[in-house]
Amino acid sequence: MKKILLIIFCSLLIAHCGALTGKKAILETPYSLSSSSEEKMENNKWRISISGKRFTSNEKIIGFFDKKSKTLCGMSGEYEILEQNIKVLKLNINTIPETFNLNIYGIIQCK
Repeated sequence: MKKILLIIFCSLLIAHCGALTGKKAILETPYSLSSSSEEKMENNKWRISISGKRFTSNEKIIGFFDKKSKTLCGMSGEYEILEQNIKVLKLNINTIPETFNLNIYGIIQCK
């Protein structure tokens, strides 16, 4: 009976440790935007720059770029990306998961 309980306990312990180390993305890190700017150019073109801290991937900052672009293009919200670059400004390796300070820069044209 003691052997069975010991085996069950060890199995649960191993499974729990594997779950903790296997997926870092379980933890949500609060991100924050540090700056955002837009500049009107000719022919319905806009230059957009957004910087933020504590991102775990570039998906969120791309989402902010998309939201800003739709807002700038008015009622239709339709636009074409003419140029877009993402820069890692800083890598924070002392956080779990690791986080990045990112900047996204782009030029869009409203349709």
